[in-house]
Amino acid sequence: MKLQNPIVVLFAILLMLIPLNLNAAGKDNETSDLDKPLAHYKNGIQFYIVNGVSIAYKKIFSKKSALRFHLDLSGAFLDENSNRDYIHETENDTMSYVEDGYYKSNKKNISFNMELLSTILNKKYISLYYGGGPYIGYSISKYRNEGDYDDEYMCTYSDNQTVNYMLGVIGIVGLESKVAKNIALFAEYHLLFSHSWRDYEYNYKTYYEDGDYSITHSNESTKSWKFEFNNVTIGVSVYF
Repeated sequence: MKLQNPIVVLFAILLMLIPLNLNAAGKDNETSDLDKPLAHYKNGIQFYIVNGVSIAYKKIFSKKSALRFHLDLSGAFLDENSNRDYIHETENDTMSYVEDGYYKSNKKNISFNMELLSTILNKKYISLYYGGGPYIGYSISKYRNEGDYDDEYMCTYSDNQTVNYMLGVIGIVGLESKVAKNIALFAEYHLLFSHSWRDYEYNYKTYYEDGDYSITHSNESTKSWKFEFNNVTIGVSVYF
């Protein structure tokens, strides 16, 4: 799920959290726990649950400063078999074949960023903060596709691999609201400025029953600059 309007998201979360905090504040036996600021704790673990699943460790130095280490791991794997009957008919000719296909893909993404965070607004249950720091990313994608055309006496094989390295700077604006003794919900808006190095390798092979074949191979390297400013994340913080 991609959230494109961070202002609406942050405002909606704020509206949802205010009643919870007001209700908690009205209970005398819970007020003492909620009254303790988040800066009272020295460590925190944060779980990102929207626009990706990742984890971060937060070290709190004072009421207004903290250092966070954020690790993001993601991936996808697909293994697919297919069978297709193809018929193309015209007034003078009919062409048909049966294709047995196999498709496999594997994607892995790893990113790490370190952020120095500063609190600019710290109310009783709500805090607003900003920060930034270095960003490092790595991703690799592999694809393989095979086709066996029985009536054409032909086999095809194609595979490609893309490797991408990223180095940049990330900026963050966030809103956090305390909902229990040491638990808070947060929403963050991320801005990422990065430089990437991309290597792409492609192979395509065709084999015929009579022994003929054709092979295509290509390599491509690209460098690019990128600026992203539409990434909103939401998560849960646990302090100790």
